[in-house]
Amino acid sequence: MTGILKKLANIQQELKAPKNQYNKFGEFPYRSAEDILEGLKLLLKKHDCVVRSSEELIGFGNAVYVKSIAFICDESGEISATAFAREEVERPKMQAPQLTGSSSSYAKKYALGNLFLIDDTKDPDSMKNDNTVVQVKKVTNTPQNESSSLSGASGSPVSNEMSEDSPKCPECKSDMVKRKGKNGDFWGCSMWGKTKCGGTRIVI
Repeated sequence: MTGILKKLANIQQELKAPKNQYNKFGEFPYRSAEDILEGLKLLLKKHDCVVRSSEELIGFGNAVYVKSIAFICDESGEISATAFAREEVERPKMQAPQLTGSSSSYAKKYALGNLFLIDDTKDPDSMKNDNTVVQVKKVTNTPQNESSSLSGASGSPVSNEMSEDSPKCPECKSDMVKRKGKNGDFWGCSMWGKTKCGGTRIVI
């Protein structure tokens, strides 16, 4: 293993990206794209390489996705990873540029996570709580239409609402469906009630 591939492997082993942010609503810590980039600075200098990213908007049906590509480069070449985040149509108290910026931040974060093998299974997008405030999809390929069904348990109202932004369960990788909890909507694993999987994601 030589060149940029070896450097990437070393950085993946050495990178520490702590969760320096805190969501007061959901009461959980999380990391941002800026936290990852801050953790990378000294390692990039140490291994003599750079990180860059590019973004573009992609229309898919009635939805708009921000496609983010993260690159690690040196004189021998580059390696990249891709992620998508759906741009919301509207969100209270946010103007259009802020909606795009929010989706851009999520897409960049997950592209960096894919590139440097950062495990986000306990980040806000997969926290097991009903405090739902946002809608995001972490993918490494073009979004596809997904379909599934869910039998709701007593006391847990469920909506079988599927769309092109439906994510995969962070625990078992099954399709997810949008549920309605006491504090709002959230993504729930379609296998809930059929298996022991209880994977959830917040809806951005």
